[in-house]
Amino acid sequence: MKKAIGLLILLTTIIATFFSCRFEPLPAADPDESNYIMVMNNSGNPSSISAKINKLPKVNARTLIAQKAAEETDNYIKDLMIPIQEEAYSTSRSMQYIPAQKVNYQTEEAEFYVYSSAGTYYKITAEKKYGTATSKALVFVEKGAYPTKTTTYVSDTSYNTAGQIFEEEIDPAVTSFFGTPTDLDGNNQVIILYFAMSASAFFHYPESRVCGYFYKGDLYSNISNSNGGEIFYINLNAAHPLSDLQLRTIAHEYQHMISYGRRVIMNNLPEMDLWIDEGLSESAETIYSEEPNYSRISYMKYSSKIANGHPLVTFENDLEDYAMSYTFIQYLRLQARQSRTNPTIYSEIVQSKYGDYRAIESVMKKVDFATFPNFEEILIHYHIANKFNKEGVYGYREESDVYDFTAIQTTSPPEEIGPGACLWVPVTKQDLDGYNIPINLDPKLTVKKFPENSF
Repeated sequence: MKKAIGLLILLTTIIATFFSCRFEPLPAADPDESNYIMVMNNSGNPSSISAKINKLPKVNARTLIAQKAAEETDNYIKDLMIPIQEEAYSTSRSMQYIPAQKVNYQTEEAEFYVYSSAGTYYKITAEKKYGTATSKALVFVEKGAYPTKTTTYVSDTSYNTAGQIFEEEIDPAVTSFFGTPTDLDGNNQVIILYFAMSASAFFHYPESRVCGYFYKGDLYSNISNSNGGEIFYINLNAAHPLSDLQLRTIAHEYQHMISYGRRVIMNNLPEMDLWIDEGLSESAETIYSEEPNYSRISYMKYSSKIANGHPLVTFENDLEDYAMSYTFIQYLRLQARQSRTNPTIYSEIVQSKYGDYRAIESVMKKVDFATFPNFEEILIHYHIANKFNKEGVYGYREESDVYDFTAIQTTSPPEEIGPGACLWVPVTKQDLDGYNIPINLDPKLTVKKFPENSF
């Protein structure tokens, strides 16, 4: 009996304690949490002037997420934007190519023109470290130069290994989708030249941040400072020759060289717009490595410039430019339901008779005409995917866990935005409901309202 009474008292105490506790109700959903006005410049023309934005509701500061600063430590510039200034260039496309310099597998030492980030050319002497009569590449290294940004010893074996990796992995990966390179100098080989790029305050990134470049002037004999053949350049000051960074850079520059040679020299097609060409070169890295370019993805997540309207189509060699071009091409690939290592859509783009946004437009019409009937709709879906990362065309499909940029939101809307740029302006529900899209919009602007739970 005592035991039964004890259990009854314990049960009574537990019940009393349970009902005496204060349970806080769950907070109601914030009606202002996910309301946005999307403002996009729908132009695919890099030379198009920026579009002025009509007055927008004020930014709902209550929903702003603290933006983590984009890390530059793992982000590098892959190219120098080198102009060809000679008038001869304008007529050289119709002229028969005559090799200016014959470098082949028997050449042990040669002089080459190289470009500094100061915008000047100078000559260096380089020694051959790799290459036989049957190899696809010749690797030359600046005489007396040594990598400055590595603690790992670099020997001739390192360059020999780099040459072998090019032969066995990089060349087949890149040529499978971008075609074989031209052979204007008649040596049936590609030259990879490693040199120590000189320092300069001219370029807005230090020389150690520039991995390499391809110079289209090398494919013409009537251009001063031309090396007269298929050649691209790798910066010894950036990283170890066998680092993932520099091996990816080889794939990157190789795509530039192939696409320019095949389009402009062989087929007399217009040169690719830089933002498309760079997106394809960044994607060539992914074909070779079979891994996403996480450094570019990081920039998409955390760059305040992108969140506040950095243009996609106007490529000025900023880190944001590489990030946006890369993810745009990856979005196209995923909408075409293609894997990283079998992206046949790249071949269609580089073979297009167009060198601008129309190449993208024509390819994506074949993928899904109803969804992507024109470039404006392609841009809209790309930017929606970046913001909301939903299923299907509103996200990155089976790789949505990799390409997740949903933190993107505008903190300070500019007065105008350039081609391909997009703003996601967070507003209150009241302001969204009361906002009427202006009827006198600049034709280059696309404005849409996205209330909470739009998808």
